[in-house]
Order: sequence, then structure tokens, then C-alpha cells
Amino acid sequence: MERAFSDLLDLYARTAVRYDTIVSLNGIDSPQEDLTGKKIFIPSINGLFVAKNPVTALDYILQGEYPVYQGEEDKYPSYSIGGREFYFILDAQFSPSDRAYYIQKGLILPIDESTLTQETAESTQSPKSAPQNTNPSKPLDKSVVTSPFGMRISPISGKWLMHKGVDLAAPTGTPIKACKSGTVTYAIAMNPTYGNYVVLDHGGGMTSLYGHMSKILVKKGQKVATGEVIGKVGATGLATGPHLHFEIKLNGEPQDPLKYIDK
Repeated sequence: MERAFSDLLDLYARTAVRYDTIVSLNGIDSPQEDLTGKKIFIPSINGLFVAKNPVTALDYILQGEYPVYQGEEDKYPSYSIGGREFYFILDAQFSPSDRAYYIQKGLILPIDESTLTQETAESTQSPKSAPQNTNPSKPLDKSVVTSPFGMRISPISGKWLMHKGVDLAAPTGTPIKACKSGTVTYAIAMNPTYGNYVVLDHGGGMTSLYGHMSKILVKKGQKVATGEVIGKVGATGLATGPHLHFEIKLNGEPQDPLKYIDK
């Protein structure tokens, strides 16, 4: 039987299924999303549907929390629904960080200037000359932008602050690649904001930063080539889900990385 719903609150109030179950199955990107005219699948039991081929940022986050490795495909029941393939995790529900992300996506890495360490500030200082080539490559083969570059209100401090990079959601353990050849100037473990992070100096005034790694695979002073794996995606530091915080600076000034990396 077909029923009409206008939004997630209306849908949740009129069914016996938890909202996170419905959201994970239907790819509802926001609690405020207009559902008018959209076909919604309502399962009969509660749990989480983890997409085998993630599309949305939430898909990537759930896949990182419930990874299904080769040889373990029988661990969870598998379903094909609405043209997509899912694993079903019976009785699983959003974690507190999942709920925070879904309700207020700005919670993904709010950068508060007061929490940055002096070593981070020093690592981003650069020579005054402009680079000859500012065309870095992608640090992740596949990801979803969950928080862009620019000003926003920090959900932690409530202050209007600058987000100095972009957040790229991807499953925990995804290889992070150097966007351009350079030298590792910092490989820091468990910074309160960036968690495990790496800073590369590319010369000519350009630096790049890779934050929230689950694992650092390079050392200070090491030379790296474009595309070389320098770490793995994680959620260390000030983060609510697995993602890469990626920055590019020219002569110490933050740039929008999406305007520089090769598409």
C-alpha cells in the first residue's frame, strides 16, 4: 500500500521503524529533506542497511563502521532493494557521532583556532615565492565531500570560524595519497584537533595537510612522490566519523583544495 509522507519526522511518526533504519536504506541525506513524491522503502524490522557500493557520505561512514571483508560476506544477510545492494545489521543503530553527523553535518571536524598546536602553525609557514605548478592530484581515489572549505559556525564553540580545508568521507583504512611530490615536514600522532596527521612541503610555497588518519605510514624528513600512500583514513582527533581533512596552503594562506586538485 502506498502512503504519502512529507518529511522524515512525518514518516517516523507514522511507522514503527526507527528513523536510522529508514535513513540508511533510503539514502535520506537530511532530516529536512522533502520526501514528497519520493518512493520510500519501509522495512519490517529495525537495524542498519550498509551499502555495498557507498554513494552518500552517510553510506561511507556506515561502511567504515561495519566493514565486510573478503571471505566474510556471509557475516550479514544481503539484500537488493531499489536497485542497490545492502548488508543488513540486525538491531544496529546510529552511534552518538552518527546522530550528530546526520542532524548537524557541521559537526564533521569543526576547526577551532584555539585548539591548534604551535607545531601545526609552524608547519604551515612557507617561502614567499609562488609555485610554478599548483595542480595537485586527489588524495583519495573515491570519497564524498562532507564539509567544504570556508566560514561556518562551529557547533562546539558556537563561533563563526574558518574551515581551512575540505572533509572527504571514506571508509576507515582507505589509502591516503600524497597530492604532490614533496617532503614530510610533520608526522604527528594524536593531535587534539587533527588526530594523526601529516604535513608535506611541496616547495615553492605550497604545503598540504592530511588529518584524522587511523595510521601514519611516513616519517618526518621522508621524500614522497605524487600518489604515494602516506597513511590510512580514520577518525582520530576532533572527528565524528571516518574521513580525511585535507588542506592546501600557498605561502601560509589556506586555499580551497577543490579548486586546485586535478578533477
